[in-house]
Amino acid sequence: MKKLLRAPLVLLSLLFLATACKDDPADPDNGGNLPNGSMSARIDGSNWRASAAITASYRQGIFAAAGTDGTNTIGFAVATTATGTFNIGATANVNALLSVSGSTIGWQAVGTTGSGTLTISSLTATSASGTFSFVLAPVGGSASNKTITNGTFNVTF
Repeated sequence: MKKLLRAPLVLLSLLFLATACKDDPADPDNGGNLPNGSMSARIDGSNWRASAAITASYRQGIFAAAGTDGTNTIGFAVATTATGTFNIGATANVNALLSVSGSTIGWQAVGTTGSGTLTISSLTATSASGTFSFVLAPVGGSASNKTITNGTFNVTF
């Protein structure tokens, strides 16, 4: 239970860090090469790629990752010590968030809010890779759900 409570805190910290990062003015998309790996998805049908920053960690059985393009930040966390597929639900140990710069609304999938799947195909002491898809519910305002599909990540920590 203690690990499950830490996951949202770790994820929120990662999201704030990723959202605070800015693009290099000399290379607005950083050439697609970020030092901590890659992350991409479709947000409501539009292509998205982390081009400004990616951050990830794996500590005390909690894997968390977040990526941003400077406007949209996608993050997720799961309490696990092994690879596998993790579904968001009432008794799940996984959550996901979307933050949009300048918006007072956030979107999340955790517990009984939202839904989704995170698949970790590789998990080591220094890296992780896999796929994700989420339906995120609005938090802090009135808005429509956000749908994230075709998500992939390959990160180092």
